[in-house]
Amino acid sequence: MDPGARGPASEVVGEAERRSRGRGAQAVRRCGMTMERRWSDRSHVRLEAVVVHQGLPVERCWTRDVGLEGAFLDMQLPQFDKGVRVEVEFLVPRNGEVRRRRLPAVVMHRSEQGLGVMFLVFDQEAFRSIEELVYHAPVVPTPERQVH
Repeated sequence: MDPGARGPASEVVGEAERRSRGRGAQAVRRCGMTMERRWSDRSHVRLEAVVVHQGLPVERCWTRDVGLEGAFLDMQLPQFDKGVRVEVEFLVPRNGEVRRRRLPAVVMHRSEQGLGVMFLVFDQEAFRSIEELVYHAPVVPTPERQVH
């Protein structure tokens, strides 16, 4: 594929980058050789989730961290490249029940440990769902991943 080609995936990533640049306060962290820019902090919340692509569940995973604008998903077989649209269905324990919250997202980066996704949220109900995930889910220490 031509690296300069524009298509739906590159347009989504371009829009995502424009949205994040326009925000006021950004959290800036160095991760390895890249610099990460976020306008909101991430909470170390370990929630069960399912990655859905084109309407089909692809892989069950766990969150490593969740913020108002995205999450890192700990996955065994991260298979999506930057720019791919997915949905992340969170399984949120609340008052003895498990609630499902499905949010549209775009893959921002992939590593051997999983996927970094940015939520594509444009309505108030979805934003409230993210707030519930970030601020009301139980904070659980994330276990260190063993490398075999």
